[in-house]
Amino acid sequence: MMCRQVSLLLLMSVLLGLGRSQCDTTVTGNNLRDCPMTSYDGSSGRVDLHLMPMEFKTVGASYVTRAYAGNNGIPTIPGPIIYLRQNSQLKIRLHNDLGADQTPHGTLINGLFEPNTTNLHTHGLHVSSEEPEDNVSIRVLPGTTYDYTYEIGPHEGGTFFYHPHAHGSVTNQIGGGAFGMLIVTDDATNSPYDFIKDLPQIYVSIFQFAPLDHASVALESDDTLFAQTSGNMQAKLVLINGFVQPNIQQNPGQWYRWRMQHTATSTILMASLPGCQIMLLALDGIWLTTPRMVTQLVFQQPSRADVAIMCPAGGPYQLIDSTAPNTPIATVSMVSIKETGPTVLDIGQWNLQRQDYLQDTTNLPASAIANTPFTISITGTETRSMNGVQFSGATRDKALHIMKPNTIEEWTLDVEQHPLHVHVQPFQLQSDAPNGFYKKGDWLDTYVGNGQMVVRSRIPNVYGVVVLHCHVSVHADQGLTGIMWVDGTPKPVKKNSSSIMFMAHVSAVVTIIVSIILMAL
Repeated sequence: MMCRQVSLLLLMSVLLGLGRSQCDTTVTGNNLRDCPMTSYDGSSGRVDLHLMPMEFKTVGASYVTRAYAGNNGIPTIPGPIIYLRQNSQLKIRLHNDLGADQTPHGTLINGLFEPNTTNLHTHGLHVSSEEPEDNVSIRVLPGTTYDYTYEIGPHEGGTFFYHPHAHGSVTNQIGGGAFGMLIVTDDATNSPYDFIKDLPQIYVSIFQFAPLDHASVALESDDTLFAQTSGNMQAKLVLINGFVQPNIQQNPGQWYRWRMQHTATSTILMASLPGCQIMLLALDGIWLTTPRMVTQLVFQQPSRADVAIMCPAGGPYQLIDSTAPNTPIATVSMVSIKETGPTVLDIGQWNLQRQDYLQDTTNLPASAIANTPFTISITGTETRSMNGVQFSGATRDKALHIMKPNTIEEWTLDVEQHPLHVHVQPFQLQSDAPNGFYKKGDWLDTYVGNGQMVVRSRIPNVYGVVVLHCHVSVHADQGLTGIMWVDGTPKPVKKNSSSIMFMAHVSAVVTIIVSIILMAL
C-alpha cells in the first residue's frame, strides 16, 4: 500500500513539473538567471507548503527524496522562496503529503525515527515559540495539515530559511532537500536602504547533498521512501539552487548583492571567489554594524550571508569551496545583462536603524545584564549531551536556564566542535572569534569556535521555550538538544486539531517508563 501511495505522489509531482522550465538539473552550466526559483508573497495571502515525495534528478544519478512544493504542487530543491514584511502576519498551511509507512517512536525520546512526521521551523526569524508560531514541539502526521500564523513585529530585513524540525526526523527530511529561503523584505526602517537599494539581487542557495550518508540515516530510521533510482551512489554533491556547478552572470565592474543561504546536515563550507571583491553586509539575516571586505566566507551548516560582489572584466571566475579542497561549485561569468549595478559603493550611505531586539550590547556595564550567568557546554566530538544532559522534554522543569522577560542575558558558549543554534533569540558576540571571520558586535543565530565565547541577547516579553541544539542534525536528533525558558506573558493559543504535540509530553513518557521500572523491581 505504501509503495502505491508513493508511486502516485511521485507521478503527480512529475506530471505537474513537466512545464517547470527548460532548465536541466542533470547537467552542469545552467544559467541561474534563466532558472529562477518559485516564490510567493506571504504578506498578500496564505502560502500552502507541501512536504511530499520527489524524484530528484541530478548529475549522474536520480533519487526519491522529500522536498517542498508551494501552491503549485511542484516539489523542488530548494523549496519556494517565501517573502514577508515586518509588522505583518504570515500564514503558512503545512501539508504533510508523505506516506504513513513509518515505525512509531513509542517511548523513544532521542534517535532517528518517524521519518514521515514533520513540522516547520522558521530559522532565524525573531518570532514567538508558542503555538501556532515557531513551536517545534508540534508534530504534523502524514496526511494531515497544520496552520501556522506568525505575527511579525518590527523585524530586521534579511535572509532566513525554513526547514522541518520534528525531533527524530530532522536529518531524514532536511538532509534529503526539504528546505527553502525565507526573505524579510528591506525598507527604510529595517535596513541600510540607501546603500542596498540599487544593488541587483542574486539568490544563491547552497545545499550539500550527501546521498551516501543519507542512505545510512534512512536505513537506521526504517525509512522506506529515500532511494536511489539510477546512476552511481554519490558521496556528496554541492548544489546551488538545485544545480551542479551553475553559471552566475554579472556585468563586469559592477556590484551585485548575493543572498547566500547554506544547508547541510553535518559539514561546513568555506567559499571564496578569487579575482573578485567581496564585501560582507550581513550574517544570519542581520546587518553588520559596518560592512567589511573579506576574501573568504564561512558557512556553518545553517548559515546565511548577504554580500556585495564585484568582478572585473575578464574571467570567468570560479566560486570555490576550499574545504573540498578548492573545488569549483559555480562559475561567475562577465557578460552584458540588463540588471546593472553600481560601480562604486559609498559606505557613507550605510545608515542602519536597529530594531529594539538588536540594539548594541557590547558596551553595556555589568549592572545592565541579568544576574543569572549561564554557560552552554558541549565537549567532545562524540557527545550527544549539553551541559551533561541529553534532551528529555520541552517543559519548564526541563530547562537548562530560566530567563526573565525584558532583560539582557549573557551566555558563555563552550562549543568547540558542535555548531550551536539558538531559536528565535539572536545573540551578539562580545569579542572577535578565533577563526578571524566573526567579529565583536556581530549578531548570529549559530556559532562554533575554539575556546569560550561570551555573547549577549536581548530577551523581550515573550513566554516559553527557547530551543538550542547542535546543528549537526543527527546529533540533535540523538539528544544534543536543550531548552531555555522565558517566564514572560503567555498569549492566547489557537490550537490545530490535525497535529499532535511531542516534546512537551516527553516528561510524561519518562514518568511512565520510570513507574514501570519501579513496579518491576
